[in-house]
Amino acid sequence: MRIGKNRHLTILYTLMNSQETFVSSEQLAEKTMSSVRTIKSDIAMLAGALRDENIAVIESKRSQGYRLIPFDPQQFAAFEESVQIHRILFQYRSIEEMNKRLYILQNQLA
Repeated sequence: MRIGKNRHLTILYTLMNSQETFVSSEQLAEKTMSSVRTIKSDIAMLAGALRDENIAVIESKRSQGYRLIPFDPQQFAAFEESVQIHRILFQYRSIEEMNKRLYILQNQLA
């Protein structure tokens, strides 16, 4: 799964590290410095992508929040490793900025 924004990375990382408990949209909004509405939109997009790639489902419970439920433990472990690597690489940089740089480089080399 392609992670295109730091906000998405933070949401996924937070949900992965709290699989036993629910994380509210307010908590995610605070962590990502965005609005609850943005979080709800991002969750819908991420849930679709995770489902389409048979990685996990994002369970939602009213007044409780969200949590990840993996489909296949092996495939989820690989995805979890990928998120960890992204977090290390982009912890202090913007994914969006890096994507712009890669795009420019690809166009220059083409």
